[in-house]
Amino acid sequence: MDFSLIPTATLFVAMLALGMELTLRDFIRVLQFPKAFLLGMTGQMLLLPVIALLLVSLVPVNSSVAIGLILLAACPGGATSNLFSRYAGGDTALSISLTGASSLLAPLSVPLIVTTGVLMVSGDAVRFHVSALEMVTMLALTTALPVVLGMVWAGVAPQLAARCRPVLMAMATIVLVCLIIGLGVNTARIHVDVMGMVSRSLPAVVLLVLGTALAGALLGRLGQLNIGQKRSLVIEVGIQNINLAMVVALQYLESPAYLGPTLVYLPVMLVFAAIVISAARWRSLITGLSASS
Repeated sequence: MDFSLIPTATLFVAMLALGMELTLRDFIRVLQFPKAFLLGMTGQMLLLPVIALLLVSLVPVNSSVAIGLILLAACPGGATSNLFSRYAGGDTALSISLTGASSLLAPLSVPLIVTTGVLMVSGDAVRFHVSALEMVTMLALTTALPVVLGMVWAGVAPQLAARCRPVLMAMATIVLVCLIIGLGVNTARIHVDVMGMVSRSLPAVVLLVLGTALAGALLGRLGQLNIGQKRSLVIEVGIQNINLAMVVALQYLESPAYLGPTLVYLPVMLVFAAIVISAARWRSLITGLSASS
C-alpha cells in the first residue's frame, strides 16, 4: 500500500466530518453578514501566504523549510479550528463558514499559492509530480467532494450524522498524530537529521502562527467586529490544515523534506490554541464577575 494514501484517506474523513457540520444556512448567513466572512477569507487566502513569504525572505531558512512553510500557509482552516473556536467562545457559525469555503476553494488556491510562492522565493518553478489538472481534480475529490457529501449525509440522516461525526473526527485526529510520529521515525531511519530539521523549522513556524494570529486580530479590530467574531478570525487565520499540507507534500510534490514545518506545527498549534482558549475564558470570567458586582 502506498504510504501517501493514508494522509489522503485521513483528509477525506476529516473533510467528510466537517461537511456534516455545514448546512446551506451557513452559506446564506454569509450573504446576510458578509463583512466578517470577507475579512476572514482575506486573512486566509491573502494574508497567510503573504506573511509566509515575508518570513522566508527575512528569516534565514533553507529552501526545504521555505517551501514547507509556504505549503503550510497555503492550507488554511481545518475541522479542528471549528472546535477551537467553539471552546474559545468564538462565532462558531462564522468559523464553520470560513472553513467550509476555504475547503471548497482549496483545489484551486493551494496549487496557485504554492507555485507562486516558490517562484517568488527561489525563482524556480515547483515541480509537481502530477499535471495541474490532475492535482486540481484529486484535491477536489479529497476536500470539496467529502464536504458536499457530509452536508448531504447530515441533511438526509441528521441523527446518524450527529453520532458519526465525533467518531470520524476522533479517528482522523488519532491517525494524523500517528502519521506525524511515524514520519519523524521514518525520516530518522533514512539518516536525515530530524532534530536539525525541527530546529530549523521551529522559529519560522512560531513566527508564522504569531504573525497570522495577529493579522486575524487586526482584521477583527479594523472591521469593528464583535468579540466572538474576533476570536474566530484569530483562530481561523492562525490555524492551518496540516493534513492537507501532508497530502500535497507526499503525494503531489513527493518530497518528505518539505514536511519539516508541518511536523513542528502540530505541537505549536496546540499550544497556541490552548493559550487563546484560556485567555478567552479568563476574560469571560473577569467580565462576568465585573458585571455581577
